[in-house]
Amino acid sequence: MNPAIAGKGSSFKGAVAYITHDIGKSSAERVGYVQTLNMRTDDPEKAARVMAYTAEHASELKKAAGLAATGRKTVDPVYHFALTWEPSERPGPDEMNQAARSAIARLGFDGHEAVLAAHNDKDHAHIHVVLNRINPETGRTVNPKDDYKILQRWAWEYEKERGQIFCVDRALGFEKDPTARRELEQRRDLSRERGEQKTSQVRPAWEAEKGAPYPSSQAAEAVRADLREKGRALHQEGREMAKRQASETAALWRGYQDEKARLWQQQQDDYRSELKTATKAQLAPLAGIERQERADLADRHRREAGGVLDRFRDQERRQMDGLFRSQRQEFRSFLQTSHREGYVGALATAIQAAKAAEPGDQPRRFSETVSRFLAGALHADKRAAMFLEGQKAERDTLRRQIREAQRPAIREVRDTLKARHQDERARLRDQAQHRRHETEEEIRKRLSLHGSPAHLKDRHARDRTALRERYVADKAALTARHDTERQALQKRWQQHNDARRAAWSAYKTDRAVAVSRTTEADRKAALQRGFEGVTRRADTREAPARAAHAGRTPGRASGRGTGRDRGFSPR
Repeated sequence: MNPAIAGKGSSFKGAVAYITHDIGKSSAERVGYVQTLNMRTDDPEKAARVMAYTAEHASELKKAAGLAATGRKTVDPVYHFALTWEPSERPGPDEMNQAARSAIARLGFDGHEAVLAAHNDKDHAHIHVVLNRINPETGRTVNPKDDYKILQRWAWEYEKERGQIFCVDRALGFEKDPTARRELEQRRDLSRERGEQKTSQVRPAWEAEKGAPYPSSQAAEAVRADLREKGRALHQEGREMAKRQASETAALWRGYQDEKARLWQQQQDDYRSELKTATKAQLAPLAGIERQERADLADRHRREAGGVLDRFRDQERRQMDGLFRSQRQEFRSFLQTSHREGYVGALATAIQAAKAAEPGDQPRRFSETVSRFLAGALHADKRAAMFLEGQKAERDTLRRQIREAQRPAIREVRDTLKARHQDERARLRDQAQHRRHETEEEIRKRLSLHGSPAHLKDRHARDRTALRERYVADKAALTARHDTERQALQKRWQQHNDARRAAWSAYKTDRAVAVSRTTEADRKAALQRGFEGVTRRADTREAPARAAHAGRTPGRASGRGTGRDRGFSPR
């Protein structure tokens, strides 16, 4: 069992579509079956919408469950993982579903909405699981801590329960029973000896060092340290090269994006200039129409205001005409009395003229009144002028009174007209702005980028194509240079691996020669030790005989000169 975590995401639709369809297609040939959990629908598309709805309304679910709807909204409610069996295993749908449910519960997603999809496009059986991290009952978000370790432990327990451990290293990480651990270690060591299981070394190092005798000797450690130092240097060079290449690629992309933004801004400026020109040509007639409408409205307003003033003037005129007629009749009577009755009439009319000429608000001094009376009594023309002056003052007083009485009404009518006229001018401005806006929108639609003039559209398309081609060419050149650098680094790695194999081969040869020399020396030393042991045992057996023989022959050597006397046996 091999669990794999794809990670978290934000699109239920995309995740479910991926596990329920072929990659990049709308078909579903690789999908063995699909099953939903904790939902009322078996349709995966509807299930994706249901899970999205649950995630969107998490706060409402919390309130319904009596929980505080606090905290930030979860932006990645999608959780995706997969379970993979060994190629030799052939689990059925029920067993795969049961394993998926068990893993879901172990992660803490028991009761959550999920979509399961088994695939048959690989040699090994595997099932995908797309989960909703939002609990459909409480609205809370589940975030399993150290989910990788949780799934690894669950996979070990799953294999142990079935009685067949496939991943020995994982089992050694969790197994506590000493007997079981010894068995697992023996399996691991046997697999490594057979070459079925690698150590933590990279393949070239492991293959080159494989079978080296005395791996813990000082000579082996020296070879290993020298190769490790050279490998670290190449690793550092590779990391620096990868960082530099990534920086160059990012700089090229940023430059392309900046140039693209500048080109887009330039094209927008061209479009706005074309729009301004076209708008100016189209709005010129509208400006004339608006001016004429404003002039007509102003003229109508003036006529209305003039009409109101004319009504008040007519009222004033009627009152003034009535006064004027009565004054004219009085003047005729005045003249008749003055001419017909002689001195008495003259005095009476003089008094009348003096009273008529007396202002109503500021009385004259007595001397001035007497002077005017005498002048009127002596002269008929003076009397008539004084009488007419008094009538004129009466008319002025009446006119002033009429206008004082009309002033509030005139002010009220003017205010009403002013408000109505302001509303009409505002409505006229709104109509003009709406007409102008409609004209501009029509021009924009006609001059949009999809319907812009042919010369702008063609030029903009050529500029964008040229920029894209230039970026593609620069990217191809940069990619070619990066490939050359990587190939050069790979060649140096190959040379390092060749040197690694040569170093370990020389080490193995030296150790074999040393072992053979040591074996020959040990054989000779053993033979020498054996020969010396035989000699010592022979000397030990012959020592008593030589000692006895030496005791029988003393003193005879000088008397007899025979060979027997010199120790030679006649035997």
